[in-house]
This record gives sequence, C-alpha cells and structure tokens, in this order.
Amino acid sequence: MGSHDKEKTMVIQQVSDKGNDIDCIIGEYTLLKEIGRGAMGVVYKARHTGLESIRAVKVLAQDLAKKDEFLRRFEREAKIASNFQHPNIVTIHDIGANEGAHYISMEYVDGVTLKEILERKIPLSIALLIILEVCKALEYVHDKKITYRGEMYGDIVHRDIKPANIMVTHMGNVKLTDFGIARPVNITDETITGTMIGTISYMSPEQLNGQAVDRRTDIYSLGVVLYEMITCQKPFGGEPITKVIQNIASGNYLPLQRLLPSLPKKVSAIVSKAIDMDKNKRYQNISDMANDICNLLPQEIVSVPEKAIADYLKNGAAILVVKERKKGRLLLIIGVVGLLIMLLAAAMKMFAPTKLCNIVVNTDMTGIQVELDGQRFSAEDKTYVLIPDVPKGIHALRVVSINDKTRLKEQKIEVDETFEIVRVKLLEEE
Repeated sequence: MGSHDKEKTMVIQQVSDKGNDIDCIIGEYTLLKEIGRGAMGVVYKARHTGLESIRAVKVLAQDLAKKDEFLRRFEREAKIASNFQHPNIVTIHDIGANEGAHYISMEYVDGVTLKEILERKIPLSIALLIILEVCKALEYVHDKKITYRGEMYGDIVHRDIKPANIMVTHMGNVKLTDFGIARPVNITDETITGTMIGTISYMSPEQLNGQAVDRRTDIYSLGVVLYEMITCQKPFGGEPITKVIQNIASGNYLPLQRLLPSLPKKVSAIVSKAIDMDKNKRYQNISDMANDICNLLPQEIVSVPEKAIADYLKNGAAILVVKERKKGRLLLIIGVVGLLIMLLAAAMKMFAPTKLCNIVVNTDMTGIQVELDGQRFSAEDKTYVLIPDVPKGIHALRVVSINDKTRLKEQKIEVDETFEIVRVKLLEEE
C-alpha cells in the first residue's frame, strides 16, 4: 500500500470512528460534531469552509461505499431530494466525494426528531398539527415532477416515513428528511435483491410483501406515526420483529376507540382509514387526510402552526382544542361493530389459502446471507431476511453470517403457511 492509500484510509477512519466532538475536513466542509447515526452512515454538523455557513453533512459508511448498490442508493437520495424546495422538507445543497469518503451536504436543522419528542406524551392537538405539516411535505413530494437520469418522473414515494425522519425545529417548523430509499413509482430496477427496504414497524402490508408501492404507502406509514403519537405505542408492536410482521400482515392492532374511549371519534376514523390493510380503502391522496385533520383544528392556528408547536416545545403546554361534534350512542355502537367486521373480513382475506408464501428467516446474528434453493438473499445490518413469493412445499435452506462466516448447514424446510417464520442459530460448520 502506497503513502497515498494510507492517507486515504486515515481520512475515512477519522470520519467514521471519532466520537461526538470532532474536527476534520471532508471536501469543503469542516466536520464539527456527530448529530445522527444510521445504517447507511453518520450525519455531522459541519461548517462550509468558504461560506462559513452551518450545514449537515451525511457521510456514507466506509464499508457500504465499497458496494456499488449502496453507493447508487446514496447518490439517488441526493439527486431526487435536490429537486425539492419546500419549507417542510430538508434542503439538499451538494453531493461529493473526498479521499474515498462520499457525502451529502444539506440544510442544518436546529431542533430534534419526532422520535425524541415521543419520549413524552404529546397533546392531541400538537400531534395533529405536526402530522398536518408532514402532510404538506408529502403532498408536494407526491405531486412533484423531477428530472432523474435524464428523464422526467412524477409520483415520488418516500417509503420510509417514521418519527426518526421527521424533524421539528425549536421555532416550531416541521421538516421531512432522509430520502434514502425514495423513488418514482415507475422505477423498478434499483431495489437491492433480498434486502428489506424501509422500517418494518411503519411498513404497509404491500411494502412488507415486496409488492408495488405508491403514495398510499406513505399515507399508511404516516397513519402509523399518528397512532404512535396519540397512544405512545406502535399499533403493531415493536418486538419481536416476527410478531410485528404477523400483526401488519393480518391487520391485528387495537383500534384507538377501544384503547382510548374518550378520544374524538373523528380522530380515530382518520387513523383507521390511513392504516387500512386494503390500500383502496385508505385515503387515496394525502390532501384528503390533511383536510380531515384541518377540520378538527381552529383555522387561525392551522394557518400559523409554528407558534403553537414552538410554544409546546418551550413550555410543554398546548393551547389548542380539537373540535368534535356530539353524536348519538347508537351511532357509536354501529361504528365499532362495523370496524370489527371490517377487521375480521380483512384478516380472513389475508389468511385465505394461497399458492405463494412469505418466509422470515430470523437468526441470532447481525448481517446474514440466506440461500433458498440456490437463490441468494442478504441483509447487511439486520438479523432477519424476508423472502417473498415462495411456493408451498419443501425447500433447501442455507444461512451464512456475512461478518464471520459462521453458517448453518443446508437443511430442508417445509413451507405451508402464508407467513412462515424460520428461526435458526448459526453454528461453525465442520
């Protein structure tokens, strides 16, 4: 290895491995402090050396930068998101590479993630206001026409709506971020085979099953986020992941009206419609969901939501009141019975006999490669792999740890359930 190669490795090592307080340069940016970390890389607070302005710089993890598929995904994030200019979306400034380190420069958001805010219970009115602001961002994204790879595309889907990707500034501005797996619905050639795309707890059934997704997938995920904001718990659970997958597939969750009987029925109806298993029964456009939320809030506050949100962040108090009309007891009974019938029908439909199944291979190690009948599937940073569209019958299974090459000897498994969960313990092969 030459001196130049040693220097290159050292620069990447500085970026990847240092603690919160750092001081190194990448491209035109001086990295000041680590502010976030995820599966794809690390986000730093940084200063542009020429303009002296503060930015956020996302650096792709060193091991992923060596893999073409992850590098393409990283570049796609910057190219797609750079088309967006909206007050509720984090602005992308630049993309570059320096000494082997690939990075995206973006707007620095002085605030916290919704995930951090959810550490305490949020007043209903504030929850609705924040979701309404995300609706504005998604409406813009879904309707935006962008230029990508020299072609014009529309119908962009974010595909990873979750609290960690929603930022709230100290001034009350709400911003959607992380378009790492966003794409137009009619681009189908860039998903990494065998890799689960998205965050399972917030995935729609069609996304979980590896089917085609559209704007209704984002609507579903946002409905899950709203449920969590209202109840302080995820509708389909968080652990174990195999149970979460089963719950999403069967639509098994506790309706808000049963969990919180005092909750305004119109709020419960918004969430139920957003997370309906059948995408044709969901809101078909995010603007429809936004309109229903607007009708529950005072219009003078809806027009300037930043003040109410900022006041809550600063003082921990909400000044809004959700509007709800009183209805008869009989209507409530009919509504609950109708919802139960819909859930039962959806569950029966999901568990109806089918020729194709979905297998979840769950292991005790992170980073695995699964071979099913000679076809390979991989998960770089997870302990499980979802394999869709597997015919019922006997199949040959082999599992290998990517990191240390421990493995499970080839064995035969029988698939006869719509969702088959295979738990394996990796052992050294003799």
